[in-house]
Amino acid sequence: MLSQAPSIVQRHFFPQRRWPSGMGPMITSFQVVKQDLARWRWQKLPLASATAAEGELLVAITRFAFTSNNVTYARLGAQIPYWKFFPACNGWGRIPVWGVGRIERSSHPCYRQGEAVYGYFPMDSHVRLQPGSRSGVRFIDETPHRRALPPTYNEYVLIDRDRSYDRRHADAHLVLRPVFSLAFFCAAFLLPGSDTSTARRLAAWRPPMPRCSAARRPPRKRTS
Repeated sequence: MLSQAPSIVQRHFFPQRRWPSGMGPMITSFQVVKQDLARWRWQKLPLASATAAEGELLVAITRFAFTSNNVTYARLGAQIPYWKFFPACNGWGRIPVWGVGRIERSSHPCYRQGEAVYGYFPMDSHVRLQPGSRSGVRFIDETPHRRALPPTYNEYVLIDRDRSYDRRHADAHLVLRPVFSLAFFCAAFLLPGSDTSTARRLAAWRPPMPRCSAARRPPRKRTS
């Protein structure tokens, strides 16, 4: 399933630009109960400032894909630290998704307002990123609580600068790009020097075949 602005995400995820009297900017966040994924809520959270702090980006999330891969993030969020990327409170969690956002505010000299960013996001209207090390069109988010988490999920791509990004295949990119990365992890796992016993079991495994009984012909009638 693909969610995109201005239709689906814009109506349900993005708060209006006019904030209620006496209230500052808010983030709209979709959250689920970690132990009961069928329970969910829309949570409005205060945005400390509508501007980005020094060296920080404020990204408005505009489009993302939601697949069985994201359900896995939620189901295994305790065993593998998926819940820790975008923490919530009191037993609630944010399911991570792969998506695209626009830099709404930038306080970093290397990143411009309005640029498109591909990467790992919560199902929120906005997210704050702190770009660290950079290689070409890619950068690593070094928000303090994410530094100890798997770096694959902390890498973001400035797709407006990426010559290999083809907007004609934007939908397929959102759905298939995470699986492309997963293929490399699987290949590395099966390389010589890895757990060869597991590799042999995977190579030798065959799915069970259903037993088929031959169709029986009805008995012929005896003729006198």
